[in-house]
Amino acid sequence: MKKLVKEVIEESSALTAEKRIVVFIDFENIIKNLEFNISIDFKKLRSMLLEIGNIDFVNVYIPSHLIGYDEMLREFDDFGCRFIYCPKSAVKTDTIKLEDTVDIHMIKDAQYFAQFKEITGLVIMSADKHMVHCVNAFKNDGKIVHVWTSGNISPSLKATSDIFGKVPIKK
Repeated sequence: MKKLVKEVIEESSALTAEKRIVVFIDFENIIKNLEFNISIDFKKLRSMLLEIGNIDFVNVYIPSHLIGYDEMLREFDDFGCRFIYCPKSAVKTDTIKLEDTVDIHMIKDAQYFAQFKEITGLVIMSADKHMVHCVNAFKNDGKIVHVWTSGNISPSLKATSDIFGKVPIKK
């Protein structure tokens, strides 16, 4: 995958000197704050993203226990998102417990994408405090980070990010 990502970024950089963004969506964090029968307004979402810059990648990070959440995933697929499935990982303490790996996947991807000078910004759709690591990866390279939530935002994430907004919803 990394070679493909690098090729896409380099090829499209020859076409434009405009702002270019990647979008990371923490699926569980976003849907848990949406009320019943309310969903994301994907038409407005695309418009809002394009106001920031050209969209290179939209990654949706999905924990394994939400893979069957068909209706919203179908809308993300129609939007052109790449799905990153995040299986639980066994962690041994006094006992063995399973932990979600969404944050780990998002942080690793942020560190990877931040290295490309062609990428000028990141949009994170999450309110999770662990996203501070993603923010820092981009800000350390002088890039702008937008955080959009569907609920309250972690104070530490708010303190480190540049621009805040709400995920567009339709009723």
